[in-house]
Amino acid sequence: MTRIPVSIITGFLGAGKTTFLNRLLDGGSLDGAALIINEFGDIGIDHLLVERVDESIVELSGGCLCCAMRGDLADTLTKLLERPSRPDRVIIETTGLADPAPIAGTIVAHPVCQTYFELEAIIALVSAGKGEAILKEHGEARQQIALSDRILLTKTDIAAPQQNLPEALASLNPSAPIHDVNSVSKPPTVWLQADRGSGLQLDGRSAIRNHTHAQSVGSVSLTAQHPLHRADLDIFLHGIVMRWGNDLLRVKGLVQLVDEAGPLVVQGVGTVFEQPYALQQWPDQSRKTRLVVIARNLDERAVRDLFSSLCRTPRPDTADRQALTQNPLAPTGFF
Repeated sequence: MTRIPVSIITGFLGAGKTTFLNRLLDGGSLDGAALIINEFGDIGIDHLLVERVDESIVELSGGCLCCAMRGDLADTLTKLLERPSRPDRVIIETTGLADPAPIAGTIVAHPVCQTYFELEAIIALVSAGKGEAILKEHGEARQQIALSDRILLTKTDIAAPQQNLPEALASLNPSAPIHDVNSVSKPPTVWLQADRGSGLQLDGRSAIRNHTHAQSVGSVSLTAQHPLHRADLDIFLHGIVMRWGNDLLRVKGLVQLVDEAGPLVVQGVGTVFEQPYALQQWPDQSRKTRLVVIARNLDERAVRDLFSSLCRTPRPDTADRQALTQNPLAPTGFF
């Protein structure tokens, strides 16, 4: 019996995993693949940004596959076997905070998974312009690189790789080849494979271990049923940048704006935000704003209070929009 190959796509927050996934799907050569997309927050965003949205995509949100949700991964893979047409390949996109080892361990050690599935490769994505700083600051990013079979540099079209980045990557994993996804043309299936002889060989029993994220990292999932004004969205984003600064890790979501048919896509990594862009139509039936904020030392109530005020639905005992934007005595830290 031929086992179904499984590839794990990992990389720290903002490395460009969803963009890379869309690139893999472009052209239809992965039409037989099943995609499992894991998200750290309670609200799933990434699966809505994948250009192919159909029954082959499975979203697992509300936690990381590397810790509390490993059982969900095994159940999901088992259910794929029960479909009338089994996938010929499985691609797992992890959260940006995931340790790939327990995920890989589930595939190679779980009784059902090891019988029907084969771990083909762990592919780690690294942002060329920010990778060096991210590796220095975040242990999760170093673990992702250390366990990878292949390392892919992303966003080289907008920033040259940092001078010491190749050396930093090689020191963590000297056997994994490093490729620039924008300068080398390869078939999608080649990107998902390991170069033979490279990477770390995982033993399932040792790979399945307890894993917890840094205690200080948290996420807040926000929704709004009514359209927002663009100015209010800008104030909200400015406010969380001012409040959390370098502790801000990721902001992403779809925003319903006044007088716009499709949603605005918001993507922020740290304190830097990409230029928001509008989709022509909503990717699902739920036409509402969904935002996820991930940061260290996150004060969930402060985020929710600010968001509610700018949605013009302030909570009791919290400032309304006018108090925040026109009061010179507004609380410091936001403005």
